[in-house]
Amino acid sequence: MLVSSVYAQEAVASKPPASSLFSTFFPFIIVFVIFYILIFRPQQKQQKQKKLMLAGLKRGDDVVTAGGIHGKVVDLADDVVSLQIATNVIVKMERAQVSVVKTS
Repeated sequence: MLVSSVYAQEAVASKPPASSLFSTFFPFIIVFVIFYILIFRPQQKQQKQKKLMLAGLKRGDDVVTAGGIHGKVVDLADDVVSLQIATNVIVKMERAQVSVVKTS
């Protein structure tokens, strides 16, 4: 009886070997790399393309705004674009609201 209780105490007292710091954080590193490849990188590419598109706006471009308004650029300022959406109807809006430049 005494011997079996000693074995039981020995089994409780022994601890599993400590894992290394790298093996602990390895799954988190893999998840971060996957998120970067699938989410962050494509989003950065889209932002860069939109910035280039907005910088390349010029008078006469046919555009579509984020609200779905189709118009022609008649005037450009730093952050404001004037769009002609109908005859004698000109609307001023933020340049960032232009979502598509239509090509003919």
